[in-house]
Amino acid sequence: MENPYKEGETRQSLRGERPNRPCHRNYPFLSLQGGLGRYSPDTNFRLFSANKICIGTRIVSVMAQLDRWPSDERYVLINRTRLMRVYYYFKEINMDQLKSLLELMFKHKASDLILTTGVSPQLRINGIIKPIENQKILMGNDVEKLLFPILTDNQRERFIKDKELDMSFGIEGLSRFRLNAYYQRGSVSVAIRLIPFEIPSIDSLGLPPMAKEFIEKPNGLILVTGPTGSGKSTTLSSFVEYINQRRACHIITIEDPIEFLHSHKKSIIDQREVGSDTLSFNEALRHVLRETPDVIMIGEMRDMDTIRTALTLAETGHLILATLHTHNAAHAVSRIIDVFPADQQQQARVQLSSVLLGVIVQELILEKGKEALILATEVMNVTGAIKHLIRENSVHQIYTAIQTGSEVGMVTLNGSLCNLVKEGLIDREVALLRSNDQKELENLLVQHGV
Repeated sequence: MENPYKEGETRQSLRGERPNRPCHRNYPFLSLQGGLGRYSPDTNFRLFSANKICIGTRIVSVMAQLDRWPSDERYVLINRTRLMRVYYYFKEINMDQLKSLLELMFKHKASDLILTTGVSPQLRINGIIKPIENQKILMGNDVEKLLFPILTDNQRERFIKDKELDMSFGIEGLSRFRLNAYYQRGSVSVAIRLIPFEIPSIDSLGLPPMAKEFIEKPNGLILVTGPTGSGKSTTLSSFVEYINQRRACHIITIEDPIEFLHSHKKSIIDQREVGSDTLSFNEALRHVLRETPDVIMIGEMRDMDTIRTALTLAETGHLILATLHTHNAAHAVSRIIDVFPADQQQQARVQLSSVLLGVIVQELILEKGKEALILATEVMNVTGAIKHLIRENSVHQIYTAIQTGSEVGMVTLNGSLCNLVKEGLIDREVALLRSNDQKELENLLVQHGV
């Protein structure tokens, strides 16, 4: 049907003909440039352009495929380059229901809130997932209703296009949150992590004394590694804050997304978010030298280009703070070397051995008799001996060097677990469960009479 309204024209009531397609009987329809608009009879409407319309004061550009017509949502459907897409808009944009869930998350000191179709909202408390009491099972598009009000137009477009979204947001008087939205079996699911407004100190996190020695160096590469949920981002933020309070320098962070918010103290801190402030980690690092940084924090080294650039930046006199997903220090070295082609690996070994200052491996473990998590760490201080092992591709000997390096602040993860058991902070069974080498840990416990 040809569009009966001209650009800029306003109508208080729309009673257009129904197209021959599935629709909800309670809503009138109007054909728009080969597509559809659906509104209540008293909705202000203005045609804004060939692929945009204005609902009240909101300009709507449509982005996703329409497959259903829930009665409590407002849709606009427009044909763009023969691809029918739809943008979801709610009648009232509010966060009341989601905010109440986030308040419960904060009250119960949960690390994560998980929203997915078919179950009630779930909290992760001390690593264990538990349902929130007196909450209904999420069905249909319930998760969408909770998610979409807090997204910007650009974030909605990215989510509908990419089927994935990482972002962060804050609620005044409550906390900041990191959010990942994704599709599963055609429905939207959301995982939200709580990020306190206050940035914890190195001491409050229980990090080893070597951590301060590492970050007081003027240049080089410091790696924080561990599994997902082990507090790597929190540790990096505590490092940035430690420098911020003591050094007059320029710090640039590249994060996906930004988690802790830093304020300028002795240092100037610029925080860049992948997706909104830069296209990718690698793209940000390509241009970072022109931004005159002294310290660069990289949220995650994901690929060869990012790792290569990070090594070069460390060589050129910058202090680089970064994370990897590895379970021990030797594996962190192997992970970096192995991303390079075989003919470039020896050069990478030489480069890494010259810039690497230290590796801290983290594990969060439930503290004995308390509803709290405690940190176990493996620490590798890159001494001359370890530099030699890296250059000579003797990575398999690094663990032995850490075992015998206690005088220079080194400790294995098993050594850390053994100390926590000895001090009565964690159970023996829990320690064995989290160990990478249970037999070695058992021998250590016997040696210490535990």
